[in-house]
Amino acid sequence: MACGVPVVASAVGGLLAISVAPPHQRAGAGRALLDVAVGALGRAGAGEIRLWVLAGNAPARRFYERSGFVADGAQDTFRVERPDGTPVDLLEVRYAIRLPAGADPAAADPPGHRPADRARC
Repeated sequence: MACGVPVVASAVGGLLAISVAPPHQRAGAGRALLDVAVGALGRAGAGEIRLWVLAGNAPARRFYERSGFVADGAQDTFRVERPDGTPVDLLEVRYAIRLPAGADPAAADPPGHRPADRARC
């Protein structure tokens, strides 16, 4: 199963999550989700898209970099708890991509990935 969640605030869109189940990774599902999310955010008026990635998640960072996202220098921490309740702060880095002005994001949606064709997750 795969799920992507786009959010737009003013002219900056945020991608909250793309998750692909391990048996389906490296088969194009993540790329398809990202393409759909970028298209949806562009149609909603975003001129820039930002997302956060754990600094140690090299495969995800490479995925976004291959897709045109660039680390913009912003960093933050994401707090999780171990099973014993001990907090752990994980370093996150922010990536961003500028969408071309005047581009028609719908034209970039591949067949089967247009708004009417996709199911909500």
